[in-house]
Amino acid sequence: MAAVHIITGATSGLGLSVAKRLAKKTDDLIIAGARNPAETDALRRMVPAGRLDVLRLDTASPDLVKSFVSEIKNRLGDSKIASLSCIAGLQILGPQKLTANGIDETFATNVMGHVHLVDGLRDHLALGASVITIGSGTHDPNNKLASRAGFAGA
Repeated sequence: MAAVHIITGATSGLGLSVAKRLAKKTDDLIIAGARNPAETDALRRMVPAGRLDVLRLDTASPDLVKSFVSEIKNRLGDSKIASLSCIAGLQILGPQKLTANGIDETFATNVMGHVHLVDGLRDHLALGASVITIGSGTHDPNNKLASRAGFAGA
């Protein structure tokens, strides 16, 4: 099996750019986690057929993270993950929103979901695999710029 790269948030922004770069630089398999797999047209145009799997993943939902991890493990068998790019994220303008578990939705999506994802897949990471996390400081109440912009966590 070719090397495997997993990307969360690959349907737009930085995640889409990472997927595009991997598709150009390698012949490896890209597995993308997407909140709505039906909305992956841009991603599918950039990655050749047969080199992309899109699985449902909402990092704000512990149950969907567990399902994603389980599906990855089933698909990989004994194969290992070359890179795991944790890029999915959101910014909520306005009042704070909580997940069904009572956690701030921004924190659950941008941080906790990725913590559980990396933890769930750590035994499938290849020796020397890259784990990349990308985030912002908009959730930080001490971030004056975020506070002025009205981000919920600020």
